[in-house]
Amino acid sequence: MSSHTCDVVRVKLEKHPNADRLSLVKVFGWTCAVRTEDWKDGDHAAFIPPDSLVDTRRSEFAFLANWPGKSRADGWARITAQKLRGVVSYGLLVPTKLELGMDAAGDLGVIHYEPPEYGSGGKSRPYRAGDTERGQPDQFVPVYDVENIQRLDEPITGEVLVTEKIHGANARFLWDGKRFWVGSRKQWKRRNRKLSLWQRIKSWFGAPLPPPDSDWWRVFEKYPGIGRLLKHFPGDTLFGEVYGTQHLRYGLAPGQVDFVVFDLLSGRDGWTPEHGKWAPQELTLGLCDDYKIPFVPFVAKKPIEDLDLLALAQGKSLLGGDHLREGIVVQAVGRRAIAKVVNPEYLIKGE
Repeated sequence: MSSHTCDVVRVKLEKHPNADRLSLVKVFGWTCAVRTEDWKDGDHAAFIPPDSLVDTRRSEFAFLANWPGKSRADGWARITAQKLRGVVSYGLLVPTKLELGMDAAGDLGVIHYEPPEYGSGGKSRPYRAGDTERGQPDQFVPVYDVENIQRLDEPITGEVLVTEKIHGANARFLWDGKRFWVGSRKQWKRRNRKLSLWQRIKSWFGAPLPPPDSDWWRVFEKYPGIGRLLKHFPGDTLFGEVYGTQHLRYGLAPGQVDFVVFDLLSGRDGWTPEHGKWAPQELTLGLCDDYKIPFVPFVAKKPIEDLDLLALAQGKSLLGGDHLREGIVVQAVGRRAIAKVVNPEYLIKGE
């Protein structure tokens, strides 16, 4: 799972190739552009990564208050990547008196940007409370996230499976032995928001229910293999992406949605970080093929040392539609080591 921290780092200036008044600072493999006159080698800086929200009412971030396309009416600004004189700059560096390695997020009031949950029908609108289940499964299911490859404590080595990272709405599916649970990244979703009592009574006697109005339930019914797989493996959680819900539609018409799987968690003995077992990508891919459930597009399978990951993260999507790729997910073959590489152009757009 990913961490969203603002680590304190030591500044070491490098010359910007196209700007005399700018310098570059390397942070966790990323490059940040800074004004040369504001820094000297050895200074401590808090690194604020892309997809952070900063309060422009604070003095440290007041210069962002009128930043076109990034500042918001509520006084917060979203940090993204941007291209400065031909070089992509990831995130922001601000001075700090904290010690190296500390997390400055609390000290600076920085929070992680969370895109809004989206509603049904393939329309980009915030979710409504009526979409959600009142209850929760007895089994804990984690909020799914993957760390940026630059932030890994240990680098991934050896052969890796590379798949495309899809832009949409996170989905999770679970059979707990009694019923199916269908949900987004943080919410469990009701099948129908406005099912009348008469419709419910008729359904008890075998009458078909009306089509679901939740995107998550729509894809669940589109691919009956999801239910069959989970009933064969009660307690497992299938994770994937419902796409067509946002501006990257992957060739789908407005109102249409589709789905791809990207991970499977075994939770039959109860989920904990120590005991939850993530299935290898090859096994998950094989199960999806057996149960006829689409899997995220395959990009490459090679030793990681032979791959240009940044180049693989760029270009057009393999899923469909004439638009950029959000990025890739890299997973070691034979062990649980996984990370994402995001397309710089996607970060610059701040999608």
